[in-house]
Amino acid sequence: MKIGYLFPVAIIVAGITLLVWFIASGAYAPGG
Repeated sequence: MKIGYLFPVAIIVAGITLLVWFIASGAYAPGG
């Protein structure tokens, strides 16, 4: 059963993807 391993990895990947999208959208660059 790989679910026990893939589930937390999927959460981490989703978090990183959301963070990257948030940065790319300019949320962390109000001066730019």
